[in-house]
Amino acid sequence: MKWQGRHFLRFKKLSIAVVVTAALVALFVEFDLDAAESTVQGLFFRPQGVSKSAHYVPNDGKNRLWFDCSVDKVRQVNHCRAWDPGGRLLGDDDFSLDEEKRMASPSELRPASVRMDRGSIYLICLSGPTDACEKTLIPVRKR
Repeated sequence: MKWQGRHFLRFKKLSIAVVVTAALVALFVEFDLDAAESTVQGLFFRPQGVSKSAHYVPNDGKNRLWFDCSVDKVRQVNHCRAWDPGGRLLGDDDFSLDEEKRMASPSELRPASVRMDRGSIYLICLSGPTDACEKTLIPVRKR
């Protein structure tokens, strides 16, 4: 019986530690259930009509979009398309780097977020080594 009692005591101490840790995390970490749910949906359920190469990315930190960008070397532009979480096409346009007036290379083409106004994409943030908005793509027609 001593053996079982010792294990029960260890289990009890471990359980208390887990509950206390979870409570502390809940106090100090802001957890957005809506964002978590949309992320899980995006990771596991690709809506019909969304390209197989599209990635699920944030949109101004509120919603997430399906996003697909490619390099068109012939026209020297990045062609990008965006879909809402339900698979509705939101944008389909050509883009280039804002400051450098050139297309982004395949290694630079990592969409981090999308800015939209009146149903049109006007800015695409590309993540860099720090995952910040290091470079931006803007529609070619606005030049």
